[in-house]
Amino acid sequence: MVKLLSDPQVSQFHKNGFLPAFPVLSVDQAIQLRANLESFEAENDGVLKGSLRFKNHLLFKWLSDLIRSPTILDTVEEIIGPDIMVWSTDWWIKEANSPQFVSWHQDSQYWGLDTDKLVTV
Repeated sequence: MVKLLSDPQVSQFHKNGFLPAFPVLSVDQAIQLRANLESFEAENDGVLKGSLRFKNHLLFKWLSDLIRSPTILDTVEEIIGPDIMVWSTDWWIKEANSPQFVSWHQDSQYWGLDTDKLVTV
């Protein structure tokens, strides 16, 4: 495992329950992943609704590869340890200028799991 977080970052997560965003993908990787997602959207009338929004890592190798990337897994391991399970992949797409929003919340309150060793990536 490569250490990607500083000790203060790990402490901040455990104290506050979150870390500010930081890069885990190159620009080229992000562009390719977005193109993959947009292709999937185009095949489904341009909008992902209902069950099409969830657990797509079971359908697409490109998303399965993303959730297994060493950068992501090593970062998660630094926070919760080496026993990592992907619960779901969910798309919450908010297009530019959309009035939609997701208010500030803690994901763990919605999942009904009995552990605090979980993160949203």
